Amino acid sequence: MAHNNNIGKISNNNVSIKGSGNIDTTSDQGSLLGLRYIKDDELGTGSPTTTPVNVDSVSLKNWFAQFVTTLGNFSKSEDDNENIKFGDYRGASILGFKAQAINETSSQYQNNNNAGIRISPLNGSLGTYTVTAGDQSTTVSAGLSATLGRGGGRFNSGQSVNIAVKDNTTNVTASLTWFTAYVNGDSFVTGTTSVSQLGRRFNFNWADNNARSTTYSNELFFFLGKENTRAYGESY
Repeated sequence: MAHNNNIGKISNNNVSIKGSGNIDTTSDQGSLLGLRYIKDDELGTGSPTTTPVNVDSVSLKNWFAQFVTTLGNFSKSEDDNENIKFGDYRGASILGFKAQAINETSSQYQNNNNAGIRISPLNGSLGTYTVTAGDQSTTVSAGLSATLGRGGGRFNSGQSVNIAVKDNTTNVTASLTWFTAYVNGDSFVTGTTSVSQLGRRFNFNWADNNARSTTYSNELFFFLGKENTRAYGESY
């Protein structure tokens, strides 16, 4: 099932289990399952395992406690099963982004310093986002991407660079560590305390491995917190 990028934050009113329309296409900011579908594709239309009618309040709350957590502004814990209500979910948010890398080009002294990364924010509040790589930063709107490094210089091979996306509406931030590479070397990112698991490695891959310093890599997908049924990376 395809990723649903029409929703990323639960509104402060009109919260419901399913909302209107299909879970995988909904833009209803009150749909709890619409938000959950970002990380759990077993909730899509025609799912053989889970339907809205058999998701009880405790299991849904526990899912949010595990996969949204306080990182995404959900404060109720797994061991708190008292007085579960729709108001508990207000403001809960899942922020994500796509990343593509390009390696530093060849030069006599390996000093072109033009590795680059392209980051496209996903989900969250669907407003504006601050995208950061090292000491470079820019603001983009939902549906757009930011390219940092490359023409602007600064990133040489062999660096570890913090990359982050901040949702300017919710102040939720998702970050990874990017390891740059030279020409046809291996560039990759590793998980942090906000995305996946600390130190978990995700390699950038190219359609043409001999063009790693001339074209951007295939897209890698990441979201706030740990993975559920949709694995992060290229196979998301």
